[in-house]
Amino acid sequence: PLDAWGNEAVWCNGSVVGFTTSGGYGHTVRKSIALAYVPPKLAVEGHQVDVELVGHMYKATVHLEPFMETQPMRKLKQAET
Repeated sequence: PLDAWGNEAVWCNGSVVGFTTSGGYGHTVRKSIALAYVPPKLAVEGHQVDVELVGHMYKATVHLEPFMETQPMRKLKQAET
C-alpha cells in the first residue's frame, strides 16, 4: 500500500473518525505505518479502522506502543568503586 503523508481520513463503521498526521515505511515492522488522531473510545489496542489513501481504503490496526525497542539493548557497565 501507499504511505500516509498526513491529513488522510480515518474511517470506522462508515464514518470519518479522525485524520492521519504523518506516515511512512516502518523498517522494524516492514510495513507502512501512520500516526493519527482518533477519539479516545477508538484508541484501543487492536481496534480495526480504515485509512483512505488516494481514493482507496486500507485496513489498519490501532497500536498504542512504539514499533521499536524503547529499553536499552545492553546494560551499561557500572563504575567500579
